[in-house]
Amino acid sequence: MAREKRTIRYDDDVWALLEAYSNTTSRSITAIVNDAIRYYLSEDQPSLEVRLRTLESRLAATESRLAMVENKLDLTD
Repeated sequence: MAREKRTIRYDDDVWALLEAYSNTTSRSITAIVNDAIRYYLSEDQPSLEVRLRTLESRLAATESRLAMVENKLDLTD
């Protein structure tokens, strides 16, 4: 059920991101904001601890790949 429209003030950088994403996906800004709020408030969302562990493991993998590339570059010099 849709509610009466209300005015929301966005920071300029947030509005620019919303417009860019809307143009890329052809979705309305309202739909994007609604989905983002639903996700943010959802109990199915991973905990902050889980998200931080995931980010740490992704960072470690990226650092490892960068070290491999750096080693390859050192061998060719």
